[in-house]
Formats: sequence, structure tokens, C-alpha cells
Amino acid sequence: MNAEKQKDAVAHMMRHSLVELPFSDFDQRMMMQIRREAEVMATSKKDKNRAALFFTLGCLFGAILSNWLVFGFSAELNNVKILVQAVGVLTFLLFVRSAYNLLMASKPFEMNS
Repeated sequence: MNAEKQKDAVAHMMRHSLVELPFSDFDQRMMMQIRREAEVMATSKKDKNRAALFFTLGCLFGAILSNWLVFGFSAELNNVKILVQAVGVLTFLLFVRSAYNLLMASKPFEMNS
């Protein structure tokens, strides 16, 4: 008898705990949104990898070009050589700072469990 009352109580609670969905295709919309977010995450990972590759290539190309400019011209252009190096270093530092900021901004947030 006690077990039957418990079953009835559970059945009563279950009937009253039904939640109406806001619209009929709620679950389909949520699954579509999850799929879209997964696709965005996958493409953003590819983009980050490409960005790192091109950043590295740009740094190497810049170093080679800077050396060529510094050692390739005659001694009369010393001021220009120093200016080119200074601009190159400042540009490099700006790129590093923006890459760091992008990396920090794109970290996924941690869910509290």
C-alpha cells in the first residue's frame, strides 16, 4: 500500500512537472544553433592556425627584408637604416600585442560546475 501511494505521488508530480516549450520546433532550433556554433568553432580554429602561420612567415620575411635593407645599401644611408629598423621593431611589437590580445579574447570561458 505504501509503495502504491509513492507511485501515485510520483505520477502526480510528473504530470504537474510537464513544461510547455515556447514553440513547437524548440528542440530543432536549439540543435541547429549548436551545429552552427560547432561549425564556427571549427572554422575559427583553422583561421587561428593560418594566422599563426602567416604571422611567423611575415616575421621571417620582415627579418630578411630588414637585414637586406640594413646591409644591402651603402654606408651613406645610416639614418635611413636606423629608421627602418625602428619602424620594423615597433611594427613587430604591435603585431605581437594584437596577437596576444586576440588570443586572450578568444579563450573559451570556463563553466562553473
